[in-house]
Amino acid sequence: MTNLTMKPSRPVRQSRNALIRGQTFSVVACWQLMIATSQIAVEHHYAAPWKGDADRSQALRTQAKG
Repeated sequence: MTNLTMKPSRPVRQSRNALIRGQTFSVVACWQLMIATSQIAVEHHYAAPWKGDADRSQALRTQAKG
């Protein structure tokens, strides 16, 4: 009788662990997505594409000289 009552506890624990693992995975995926989008936004902000590539290359050249 004790074996019958003890058996269901293990799959329940496994499913709970799998659920927690899935939640943490989704949270990590969301964080990675947020970090990636913020990095892209920062790159676009500092790249200033409307100024053109000439200004950017000129700025890089002056940084290399200095």
